Amino acid sequence: MPQHDTETRELRRLIRDLVALATTPAGWVGRELPHIADGVADILLHTLRAEAVYVTLHAGSVYEGLRAAKRGGFEAEVRRLRAERGSGTVFVETVESSNWPSPLRVAIYPIGLSTDGGFVAVGCSNPRFPTEAESLLLSVAANQTAVAVETVRLRMKAEFEQHRLEELLAQAPAAIGVLSGPEHRWSYVNDNYVQVTGRGSASDFIGKTLLESLPEIRTQRFAKLIHQVYRSGQPYFGREMKSRLNRGHTGRPEEAYFDFVYQPIRNADGAIEGVLVHAVEVTDKVLARKKLEETLAASQRLAAIVDSSDDAIVSKDLNGIVTSWNAGAERIFGYTAQEMIGRSIRTVIPPELQEDEDRILATIGRGERIDHFETVRLTRSGQRIDVSLTISPVKDESGRIVGAAKIARDITERKQAERALRTSERLASVGRLAATVAHEINNPLEAVTNLVYLAKDCAVRDDVREFLAHAEEEIGRISHLTKQTLGFYRDTTTPSSVRVGALLSSLITVFAPRSRNKGVEICPEILDDREIRAIPGEVRQLLANLLTNSIDAVKNGGRIRVRIFGCNSRNGQQASGVRITVADSGSGIPTAVRERVFEPFFTTKKDVGTGLGLWVCKSIVDKHHGTIRMKSSTVPGKSGTVVSVFLPSLDGVQAQEALSQAV
Repeated sequence: MPQHDTETRELRRLIRDLVALATTPAGWVGRELPHIADGVADILLHTLRAEAVYVTLHAGSVYEGLRAAKRGGFEAEVRRLRAERGSGTVFVETVESSNWPSPLRVAIYPIGLSTDGGFVAVGCSNPRFPTEAESLLLSVAANQTAVAVETVRLRMKAEFEQHRLEELLAQAPAAIGVLSGPEHRWSYVNDNYVQVTGRGSASDFIGKTLLESLPEIRTQRFAKLIHQVYRSGQPYFGREMKSRLNRGHTGRPEEAYFDFVYQPIRNADGAIEGVLVHAVEVTDKVLARKKLEETLAASQRLAAIVDSSDDAIVSKDLNGIVTSWNAGAERIFGYTAQEMIGRSIRTVIPPELQEDEDRILATIGRGERIDHFETVRLTRSGQRIDVSLTISPVKDESGRIVGAAKIARDITERKQAERALRTSERLASVGRLAATVAHEINNPLEAVTNLVYLAKDCAVRDDVREFLAHAEEEIGRISHLTKQTLGFYRDTTTPSSVRVGALLSSLITVFAPRSRNKGVEICPEILDDREIRAIPGEVRQLLANLLTNSIDAVKNGGRIRVRIFGCNSRNGQQASGVRITVADSGSGIPTAVRERVFEPFFTTKKDVGTGLGLWVCKSIVDKHHGTIRMKSSTVPGKSGTVVSVFLPSLDGVQAQEALSQAV
């Protein structure tokens, strides 16, 4: 056969294949990218009688790396060539490989205009490949593949957008439907629309008119508004009141309310082809509004309860800044809400307990609760009160801890009652012990008394007899104290005329050795030693306890000043009597404990104190219807303590009656 006849037939075949290839994308519109890649590869293998074809299609980030290869190792060689030559150029190159029996002529054509559209690579052992006709066929194949890929991409995008729109409409909180065509038939409704209208499914609407789908709703009003939307092209708003809908879960119609929005839907030419209907049920809004009103009412009731509570109810942030302060807090602490809100809660915490707040905030920050924590707090006047605290963390809507709510109950009276009970129990124990000790001491005291009496008869020197007389007086006082048993013994001694100055003089003689040993000077000032009706032994014990406390408090080289003078008034009222003041230059008593110095068993002398001296003093003063007060300072250079006692002057009858009642 002549050579030109063969070439003519080959050319005719290629032209036929080109014509067939040009119409191929029309058949690929409904195909996916993997099918297109395989189809292009099969056409090129068959048409060009090639040994290997490699096709890669890209459509953005949706599909990539799709291929059809018919010779081992061909893909790797093609990728190497593209890396060397560039991805956007057409080139032909002869390639040798140990995997192939003979060299291949490789032609690579990009698909489309962009560099990421993919490419078509064909390998053929014919050294004249590709001819002009084959190059044309490869170019057409690449272009037609690009058209097919773009068609599929646009279809996929449209389907994706349609699917996303339907998902958005399905998830919308409003009930949404679409009316289309001149008869206004439903073409779409979401689940919310089905639910609020009490229907079973979307099939109760699709393809039906308003009257067919919702006969119970006033469709004339619906139709009028929809016609207005078609005529004006503007959205409209309306409300359907008191519609009776069968919701399905009750089995009977229920009253419901809806808000409607009617919005025109336009096609690509701008013509209105339908109406988008938004239906929002107002019934939920009404219920929500009622719930809000109920919540507000409950909040108001809670606020009233908080405000009327006897306990202090306080809230604070995590920095300890007060954010609320109820009336109970105002009554307990003395600060108004205006004074405390925005101020640190540390204002009511004593200086020595400031670390408690750090521990409280740390505990609340961990989300833990503190129940019935008993501590001490300060009022505005500086008074210390016992409180029981219950503290809970406060969280915001997201569950994050933003502060603390604190309930403080004033338990001062309860604490005082508990202390009084404990004191009574201790006093009872001391009383039993004192009675035992008094019984055991009386016997040796009688012996000592007899010995002193005999010594007085045998003494020659006057000063010795004087010392023995003082000793006899002190032994008598000890005997009386053992009988009195530290105030538990009911003293029936009859009041008599007493001069306090005379009792003080004899006591100073007794305390002289002790004061000299410590280097303390006792300075008596008896300005007016008037008579009063009192029990001498108890007044002597009062003076002795006050002097003992002052000597213990004063350091070496200190001074104690004792003054006795007449007084005609007490606390601004007319009252005749004697004022006794004992002032020392000691270190003073701290402010925090001054209120407790007259309590039994309370002492600031850790090593030698029993805590009963001042309590006994107050008991004696109260028994004589007097008063006892104390002032103290701890300021360096000005420190010291002054105790002031007033004992009234009562006539014989008054004294006898008053003291007999007090005993």
